[in-house]
Amino acid sequence: MPKNQSGRYTEHIHTITRDIYYIDPEFFRVQYIVDHIVDDLAYTIGVNRTALNVEAAAKGLVTGDFRLIRGSHILIDAQSVTEDSLIPRIEDGDEIDISRVRWVLVIEKEAVFHRLARISYHTRALAGEGIMVTGKGYPDFMTRTFLRAMSDSASSQRRRPPRFYALTDGDPHGMAIMSTYKYGSAAHLHQNARLSIPRLQWLGLRVTDIIAVPEVLGDTALLSLTMRDRKKIVAMLRNSPVWASDGPEPEWRAELQRMLVLNLKAEIEILYGCQGGLEGWINRRMFRQE
Repeated sequence: MPKNQSGRYTEHIHTITRDIYYIDPEFFRVQYIVDHIVDDLAYTIGVNRTALNVEAAAKGLVTGDFRLIRGSHILIDAQSVTEDSLIPRIEDGDEIDISRVRWVLVIEKEAVFHRLARISYHTRALAGEGIMVTGKGYPDFMTRTFLRAMSDSASSQRRRPPRFYALTDGDPHGMAIMSTYKYGSAAHLHQNARLSIPRLQWLGLRVTDIIAVPEVLGDTALLSLTMRDRKKIVAMLRNSPVWASDGPEPEWRAELQRMLVLNLKAEIEILYGCQGGLEGWINRRMFRQE
């Protein structure tokens, strides 16, 4: 056990933000205040959040073939990972080996993740073996850190690095989730540079994907936008540089505008009824984007 400069013993104890919140819930009021305090403290003293040994409880799930390496030791060899495996905690200096896979699929919805995991899609895809990850909606810090570590690993591979894809609902919330993975969030501006995934590609779902095959999916496949959806689209187009007319994602912006004009949105589950089911649609789309 190491000593600090005063001669006292110190311990490397990890805690989660939920535990801090429950120390005095009346004072903190809601948990996200704890998250902001931890982020601000890390930024103020110039360290990564992980250096404070305070983290959110793991939320995201992963399945697929990867190895987590810490120092000279293989901490996790996930060839036989189950569909329920929580995202592992990544520490500074950790490396992830994903050299044995061809793609990484980031899935918005937990139910869709489980559907694909149950049929072992990550081992059966026509594009080769892959890794599937879900943050169960808007991603937490640990999921984003894990994906960024995999993205950094892919950057170091000289021959055919795996592609990173996002599969979300074709609605403003799904597109906002994809943007959080690729570019970061307004709530964690000072951490976005080391959590973003610039190589992330949009696999779908687009409203135009459904409009293109009405004879297969029928007229009821698309849903009408709610007033909340419309307000969110307008706010995204107006306030975020990602969706700006001169922003980095003109296709994303065009899709949001198309939703607004058509007053339509689409959910991933619609693809269960297309030719070959969801997995067939993903196979075709991955080959189209290679």
